[in-house]
Amino acid sequence: MSPTPTPQHNPPPFAPPLVTPFGQPALTRQYATTYGPVRPTKGLGAAIIVVLWVELATILLNVAAAFDARRVFDEVISSTGIESSSFDRLEEADARVNATALLVLLIGLAAVILLAVWSNRVSHNAQNRGVVGLSPGLAGGGWFIPFANAVIPFIQLRRAAKPFIGATSVVTAWQVFLVSAAFISRSGVREVEEASTAFELSDALTDHISYLAFAAALFLGAAICATQSITDIDRRVSTCA
Repeated sequence: MSPTPTPQHNPPPFAPPLVTPFGQPALTRQYATTYGPVRPTKGLGAAIIVVLWVELATILLNVAAAFDARRVFDEVISSTGIESSSFDRLEEADARVNATALLVLLIGLAAVILLAVWSNRVSHNAQNRGVVGLSPGLAGGGWFIPFANAVIPFIQLRRAAKPFIGATSVVTAWQVFLVSAAFISRSGVREVEEASTAFELSDALTDHISYLAFAAALFLGAAICATQSITDIDRRVSTCA
């Protein structure tokens, strides 16, 4: 009686075992032995990329509106007399700043919602292909936790993305640029609120606008890194779905 052959298990090519420096597969708990279906993420990823670049354009509009408001303010305080039309100009300039700031907020919220759904799906895909130590709930819901959203979703995303794209340094760069942009954009706000004279307010506005412009440059870096990360992950996922 011939022995029953033992079935061989071959893991999918995009979730390989870790390789040691000597070129041999290493035993690791990073991957489980069961695999499930992979859901496509390309549509969500494309939507996120579009929204991020629209948000960048809106941020630049907000910087331009703030610069124009500062110019109008300087013209008013330097004039010999303040007329009612001057107040109207100030109110209009301030309204443009507030409108563009609200638009940035709304577009940013849309981006966060899309990122939450996309991150959750990427994490599920990695989990279904054998990666352990993931929490799809945190990968998606982490984007909505104040302050923690600067860390938690990126930790989960790096873990989920590693089987698909290998090195995750671009994801880390995305995180650093985005968190820095959010922090810098708030710089100078206190000086504006605490200014006691018109000239102090003008100087504080100038400083705040400089911070906003720097934050926009940092957000540009975040958008570039996010575009590269999302595109690479979606491309790899699409070959496995």
